[in-house]
Amino acid sequence: MGQAFCNTTGAARPLTFVLWFGGQSDYHKTMKSKLTATEAARNLSDLLNRVRYRGERFTIVRGGEEVAAIVPTAGSGRVTLGELRRGLASLPSPDDDFVIDLERIRVEQPPAEPSWRS
Repeated sequence: MGQAFCNTTGAARPLTFVLWFGGQSDYHKTMKSKLTATEAARNLSDLLNRVRYRGERFTIVRGGEEVAAIVPTAGSGRVTLGELRRGLASLPSPDDDFVIDLERIRVEQPPAEPSWRS
């Protein structure tokens, strides 16, 4: 995202613009989690993709008041990296027998055969 100045109203004011690379918008890298209703309407497809594929959440603001949220559905089964990190951090540490069990399993495994012919 870059910044330029335009003078359509007689006064220079900042104008935000979107950079395009290979037909894809760079807007998703700078989009904030709170959007005005106008921003959400203009970028609805991108918002829905980010919610569906990245598990992101957005709050829609109208007239300075939060009026809606766009969040993943409960049945989506997707977990964000932050949620995964917190979940893994909440697990207990493995005990000493865990390492012994892993070593025993490794030793008992037959050697892997290549899946291709040489």
